[in-house]
Amino acid sequence: MTGRRWLVVPLIAACLPALAGCPAPGAVTDVDRQRLAVLQSEKIVASATGKPDANAGFLISSTLPPNRGKVYGRIVGTLGSTAPAPAGATVAASTKTEARTMTAKSIETLRGSGWTVYFVGCTPPGDTAPRDTVRPWPYPEPDWWLFDAFAYKVIGGVSYFADVQGMATDTGTAQVYFTLLAPNEHETATNLFPDRPAAVSPSANCVESPVEPTTLTHTGPILAMFDSGPQPGTSAPLAATGYR
Repeated sequence: MTGRRWLVVPLIAACLPALAGCPAPGAVTDVDRQRLAVLQSEKIVASATGKPDANAGFLISSTLPPNRGKVYGRIVGTLGSTAPAPAGATVAASTKTEARTMTAKSIETLRGSGWTVYFVGCTPPGDTAPRDTVRPWPYPEPDWWLFDAFAYKVIGGVSYFADVQGMATDTGTAQVYFTLLAPNEHETATNLFPDRPAAVSPSANCVESPVEPTTLTHTGPILAMFDSGPQPGTSAPLAATGYR
């Protein structure tokens, strides 16, 4: 997403074969390309501002975790000032409302496209998490309101994951980032949501509810899919919270 939650950085598409760490020939399989195509066909991708980044899953080495297929984009509402906000500035109510409304529309797009939205959270401005913190949520920013949603979809026994994050900044920017993920073909499990977390109620979560959030709050399990899989030959942990 914004570089705070997703800790594994994808390799650039123009990676030279001679460079150490670049995917070996054949590391991207036809199955991984097909799963990426599924993500790229999603309706939320079509709503992005500009062309989203897209990378098929790949395997660098049989001793390293495989990278999962990923589509990453943003939907721009209002772009605020590029200059830092003055000391003591807060997020304007109109900016917060716009970002929350945009996030609600993205959630509606996912839900209308067959996704199960099982987590929604709202995070007010606050201290940032320690640099070594690894968790799906929350990741507070000192000067932003954040609106998050997680969702999954199972197609042909393969689970796909969606992460939507709306942000409202003290400089007047309102926008939404989204990340879509697919398992790598080299993983032993293709469905990472066999427990099928229940959908949140549109009227009872902090983004879509008519009641505006004022504090840190969430609905649903704090559970997300990481953008790299487990070590080859092992299965992704299916804990009730955290990363899969």
